[in-house]
Amino acid sequence: MEWGLLWGGEDGVTDISAADAGASMFTNEVRSLPMWRDVQVVRLRHADQSSPEMVQAIAAYLDSPSEKTALLIEFVGNLGRPSAAWKNILGRIKSRGCTPRSARDLIREKADGAGFTIKPEAVSALEDWASGDFGKLASAIDLLFVYKAEEGVIAAEDLERLLGAGGAPRQWDVQDAFLKKDKRTFVHLVHLIQRDGDAVPLAVLGMMAKQFRALLLFYSHRARGVPVQGITAKMLGLNYDWQARKLKDTAGRWPESRVRETIGRFYDLDLALKGAPGEPWAIFERHLLHAIA
Repeated sequence: MEWGLLWGGEDGVTDISAADAGASMFTNEVRSLPMWRDVQVVRLRHADQSSPEMVQAIAAYLDSPSEKTALLIEFVGNLGRPSAAWKNILGRIKSRGCTPRSARDLIREKADGAGFTIKPEAVSALEDWASGDFGKLASAIDLLFVYKAEEGVIAAEDLERLLGAGGAPRQWDVQDAFLKKDKRTFVHLVHLIQRDGDAVPLAVLGMMAKQFRALLLFYSHRARGVPVQGITAKMLGLNYDWQARKLKDTAGRWPESRVRETIGRFYDLDLALKGAPGEPWAIFERHLLHAIA
């Protein structure tokens, strides 16, 4: 219950029973990002009743976990004498164990030791970026120390400039090129992101859909007379102030009518990616180029 509230919040958790669901269903859920959400939250119940195919799917996922998925694997009873595959999975789960609080502690300890100040918003952003991988988190902090050596202060904007979005940094770039209506850069980045085996079109679409929902909220607040400078990230359903500033800077390119039309295109693209024949990234590019035009 606490885990579901921590990661899923009001949006809840995608619940899968390993005893009933197919391996392909599990893979699809942990590799996709629902529209309007920052993270996919999956609870796999009765993992002790997994088929051999499901065990293989879990192991394959843990070889390269998604940066945007929170996964809980539950057992009823115990595995008895686990197979070699399960021993391998359990070993990797332990090695990746990390709570949000322990990540914060690591960030602050390293910052204090180096004489740096990391703003609270940047601490939260670093947690999200690392997704529980302590090795990647430590390396990122060291990079930030070098990048901000003269100032000695690290803000959330520094993460965006230097680190991107963790394991798939091109996702933010694709999103930004779309917001700027830069067709040439958008196409170039879509072609680049296809080389990243962890990048999923539905995940990028989910990020973009959340931005456009925030744009709708921006216009709603403006219509009620709220001044631009008074519209905060929280009012737009965003986590960080730099995200709100980015949207305000690009709002002029997207009138409210175009925002609503584009959200409709996102819905059509979501359906196409889940069922239309063809290469997913080609479908993604074709639909969104029409939206930019």
